[in-house]
Amino acid sequence: MGVRCRATIPMLPPIRCARKLRREATPPERHFWRALRTAYPAHHWRRQVAIGPYFADFAEHALRLVIEVDGGHHAERAIEDARRTALLNERGYHVLRFWATEVMDNMDGVLATLASHLPASHPHLTLPARGRA
Repeated sequence: MGVRCRATIPMLPPIRCARKLRREATPPERHFWRALRTAYPAHHWRRQVAIGPYFADFAEHALRLVIEVDGGHHAERAIEDARRTALLNERGYHVLRFWATEVMDNMDGVLATLASHLPASHPHLTLPARGRA
């Protein structure tokens, strides 16, 4: 969801902006954060991290991987998202984008897609089926 803070409060220092974005995470972002940390606890995932002029929803710096959870408003921001992705690519990051509805309705599919972008030495933990402990 990316640029909310700098677009709305451009004078806020990056660390305060990141904290604000983490506190005000959307339900899909919170849902993904829990699943990400459960499925891949060995990785050092960060959320709402400043990279250049943007805030990445999720990043794993060692893997040079950024994950964005995009809401419906991103359908109208394709050009801006492409510019953002290009800048992140120039800085050596690979960007994965998932729609917020996909995160909420198909987390297993989202994690499987993510697994296909991780090195083989970092296996995906199997999450318990919904409704089971």
